[in-house]
Amino acid sequence: ATFDFDDANTTLADLREFQWVDKKTRVLFIDFAYYNDDLGLFVAANIMIEFASGQAPVPTVSASAISPMRFRSGNSSELTRLGMMILVFVMVIYYIIEELDLCRASGVERYKSVSWAYLDLVNISLFVLSGLLKGYNLVAYEIAIPSGITAPDMMARILDLGQSQYLDDKIQGLNGFLLWFKLFKYVTITRPLMRMARVLSTCIPDILTYAFLVWVILIAFALL
Repeated sequence: ATFDFDDANTTLADLREFQWVDKKTRVLFIDFAYYNDDLGLFVAANIMIEFASGQAPVPTVSASAISPMRFRSGNSSELTRLGMMILVFVMVIYYIIEELDLCRASGVERYKSVSWAYLDLVNISLFVLSGLLKGYNLVAYEIAIPSGITAPDMMARILDLGQSQYLDDKIQGLNGFLLWFKLFKYVTITRPLMRMARVLSTCIPDILTYAFLVWVILIAFALL
């Protein structure tokens, strides 16, 4: 079944005629999903409008967009992205093998003091988690989005996939910051840079403590 612009206008006119929203209404929920064929995106939107007594309506909008077919057209730019992604995960496999070899050689001694080893471990773990999420999103898309997109639970499926891809994007952003920070591990061009790398290595516990305190404050302000 299709629901176009004319159907939406007719539905809204019926709702106004039967006074679906009146002075006693306190909250209005509008949920819809649609597919943009030009961009290859499924979008699910949740709109909540609160009608507080004696105040203006307060809208809250939440939208989830999923793009599972990121390499669908096969042009040069998308093939380049696909090749870079494969290269990244090949490097991740290499570093996993290297980390396992170092752990076999030094055992738990490698992790007895706070050093770059913990950052390497976190970085590799996030890469593995990102790869698992990418695989889950690919498989879940084939299961969740059937050939006919009129399933009654389509909205919930798109929302779940959107949240999964959103989490994957956040993990990639965090990984990008960690990779930038790890550049100082390999900085040995000049003596000042070598000293800076040693200082950063020594100050990792203080940096993590400060970052934790800052994140607590930011999360507190985000929740208020």
